[in-house]
Formats: sequence, structure tokens, C-alpha cells
Amino acid sequence: MRRRLIELLGVECMLMVLALVFHMQIPAAIITGMIGLFLLPVADRFVKRAKNKRQEYQDVACYMEQFLCSYKRTSLLGRTLEDCLILYEKDSIFYSVLKGAYHVLHTGERGEENISEQALEVIYKKYPSRRMRMLHSYIVKAEEMGGDMSEALNILLRDLEYWKERQIVFQKKKRILVKECILSTFLSVILCFVSYLLVPAAFRSTLVQSVYYQVAMVIFLSAIMILLVWLCYCASGNWLDTVKDTSETEKWQQEKNYELVREKKRTVAGYFAMRRMRTEIQREFPYWLLSVLLFLQQDSIYRAVKASVWNIEGVFRREVELFLDELYENPTSFQPFQNFFKEYDLPEIRSGMKLLYSFQNNGYEDTSKQIYFLIEQNNLAMNQVEKKQLENELTSLGLLRQFPMLFASGKIILDLVIVLMITMGKYFMG
Repeated sequence: MRRRLIELLGVECMLMVLALVFHMQIPAAIITGMIGLFLLPVADRFVKRAKNKRQEYQDVACYMEQFLCSYKRTSLLGRTLEDCLILYEKDSIFYSVLKGAYHVLHTGERGEENISEQALEVIYKKYPSRRMRMLHSYIVKAEEMGGDMSEALNILLRDLEYWKERQIVFQKKKRILVKECILSTFLSVILCFVSYLLVPAAFRSTLVQSVYYQVAMVIFLSAIMILLVWLCYCASGNWLDTVKDTSETEKWQQEKNYELVREKKRTVAGYFAMRRMRTEIQREFPYWLLSVLLFLQQDSIYRAVKASVWNIEGVFRREVELFLDELYENPTSFQPFQNFFKEYDLPEIRSGMKLLYSFQNNGYEDTSKQIYFLIEQNNLAMNQVEKKQLENELTSLGLLRQFPMLFASGKIILDLVIVLMITMGKYFMG
């Protein structure tokens, strides 16, 4: 409460100083102050949200790293969760979530067949990280299959390190952009003040008494405050690698695009369907391939692909199921691998499927180097996909730097128009 009171006094004092500097009349100053009073709690909520999102990321990254290390050492899910619990304070949110998962694992109170899956789902529902879901699904399926999981866990650890590095770099760039936006805001206010000083002294008193000038000042300061609140919102984005829920309309559109491409219709709709689907497939393929490579450490190609189906949905799942049917009918043929999304002619898919086929024919010992090469290439592909998404977000945030100067330019032009009106009015009256 004390902090909010200090923030409120700080904002109102700053607005009062601006009102005095720009000679705003009392009604205009009151309206601007009320707008600032309304926007302050909104900005405060976004700042708090940014802090919570950062804490979520730190908790999840720490949990996944400890989970992988502990499970690699113990191969026991219960013991792994106990090791993870030690890392967190007992009054923290993540501790209570982990405790709930541990409780489900040891009591089986949900009455489901797979207790491990239900216990880990408790964590994922609260923290919907894509990598966490991949980790959990692999552990659940791998416990059913059995076998040595150490190499697969090393793959996940390596991918986790790549993800953490990307997020740290991205957040540093975002903080720099936020500081640049704030600096641009202050410079725009200074620019407006300098332009006001450049108005001849004979016209200043008449200018500030104009209704148009007072309205323009209210709009300018309100726009600046709204921009700063929007900046707080942009800075409070999610740190986790979550997947946006697909609406029924979007699913229907994806199915339609998928059918258009399969039918090879050379129309305008087919062209745009191909472009949209290529983007979707390029985004999803590295994650699916990583899931297959994890299960491939313990089982055959067919069973590894079948285990990976649990973690995908939509048209990608439909294509994987077609691939499984073809692989079942022709287990030694290259045709099923060649037919996988063949309409899109994507080089990363062709090379990945060729190496999977090579693995199936030669076995693990003969193609282990190729598998490691494929893993590294897939990590690079995932890195490019996620970097592109982050760069798009940074680009949209970078555009905000231009808005304060646009607002200031509009305000200066309006002042010039008002001065011109005053001058012309005196000329005709004279």
C-alpha cells in the first residue's frame, strides 16, 4: 500500500510539473491527472505480471535441469521429485505444485491407470512449457518401454541449455528496447517543450489560452501514458515456451489447407495454403523429430514414431499416422519416409527422414554418428524456429520506439496550425 501511494504521488507530481511547464489550464490538468490515476494500477499490474513470468521461467528451468540430472542418477520418479522439492522454498507456488504431484504419485488418488502421467500432468497444467511436456511424455512412455535412458536424457539436457541461452539473450534485448522506448518518450516531451519555446513571445499567451492547444496537450500526454502502459504490457510477456491453443476455426482452416495441398490444386487458394502449411510444418517438425529421437534410443523406428504421436495434434498428427500406416505395410521400404510431407519439398524433412531410414536399415551401432549429427542439426533447426519467433516479438516491440516521436510531431504540427490561425486572425482583424 505504501509503495502504491508513493507511485501515485510520483505520477501526479510529474503530471503537475508538465502541466505547469506547458501552461495547461486547470480543467485540462485535472483530466490528465485522472487519466494517469486510472492507468497507474494497470501499469502496476503488468509490472507485477512481468516479475511473476520471470519467476515462472526460473522455476521451470531449474526444475527441468534438476529433474533430468536426478532421474539420470536414480531412474525413480518419486526420488526425482523429492530432489526437486529441495530446491524451492516451502511457501513458493512451485513447491506446492510439486508437492501436489508427489502426493498424486504416492497415493494414486485420481484412480487413473498411469499414475506417473497423472502426477506429472499436475505440474504441466500450472506451467504449460512445451519442453516440460516433452520431458514428461518421454519419461512416462520410456518407463513403459524400459531400457537405458541416459543418452536420451543427455539430449534433453543439451536442448534445455540451448533454450536457456536463447531466453537470456532475448530478454536482454527486450530490456534494451524498453529502455530505448522510455528514452524516446522523454525526448518527445522535451521536443514539444523546445517547439513551444520557439513560438514568438507575442503569440504564446494566446496559444496557451486556445481550447485546441489545451485539448492537444491532454491528448498528447494521455497518448504518452497509454504508450508507457502498453510498453509495460509488452515487457510482461511469457518466458515459457508455451504453445498457443488452436481454436476450432483455426483447426478447420488447417485441415482445409492440408487437403488443398494434398489435392495439388494449382489455384490462388492452393498457393496460400501451401505457404501457410510450410510455415506450420517447419515450426513443428523439429519438435516431433526430437521426440522420435528420444524414443529411438530404446526401441525401433515404428514404436518410436508411435510413441511420439501422443505429443502432437492437428494435421501433423494426421500425417504421422499416415506415415505409420505406410511403415506398417512396407517396413523395409524407403517409400513411407519419402512420402512424409512430400508435397512441401522441405530439405530439413528430406534429410531427417533419410537418416531415420538409414537408422532402421543399419541399426544403432552403424549409424550412431549419423544420429548424433541428426540431433545436432535438429537442435539448430529448433534454434532457428524459436529465434525467428523471438525476433518477430522484438520487431513489434521495436516499432514502439517510433510512436513517441510521431505523437510529438503531430503535437508540433497542431501548434503551428494554431499559431497560423492566430496570426491570420489578427491580420484580417487588423
